[in-house]
Amino acid sequence: MSPQELLERLNLQLPRGLRWIKAWEVSLKEPSLDSQVQWATYLVRFDMKGLPYSQLSHISSTSNCSLFLDQEGIWVEAFRKGEKFRVNAKAKIRAFRPIRSDNRRVCFELSLFKGKIRPYEVMKAYIKGLLPDMRDEDLALRILIRRVELSLSPSSLPSPLRGEGEVKGI
Repeated sequence: MSPQELLERLNLQLPRGLRWIKAWEVSLKEPSLDSQVQWATYLVRFDMKGLPYSQLSHISSTSNCSLFLDQEGIWVEAFRKGEKFRVNAKAKIRAFRPIRSDNRRVCFELSLFKGKIRPYEVMKAYIKGLLPDMRDEDLALRILIRRVELSLSPSSLPSPLRGEGEVKGI
């Protein structure tokens, strides 16, 4: 199938206002796009349902996010070849901040540099630091994570995208 035909077929399936604008053939010798990711940004929602209202301002505090980032180490679980290990995620966190809250949920923006660190593990470390008695099972039900941005290295993009500056995608 030609790149143009692919574009046409994909665009027929997308909702109004959203469309693919470029498609091209990529040599099997080109590096994968995944290998070109510099960082990813996530929108994280933490559900406050059933927790005391007094904890909302504690969790959604910009100063608590800053204190979290200022720690000497932010230790999280990671996996390599199926084996679990603990790693300091501090150097992999590009940005972390609350962006909005209401009486039911707090939303954060979390940006991570490429690596083995999962956004859930960073959020788990943050929330457990503030609410140490929260069970892992309960925490898992309260966190919803959605990737909203990828930043790709412009110097190593496939040839049709080179020279377009920083390329970001959802």
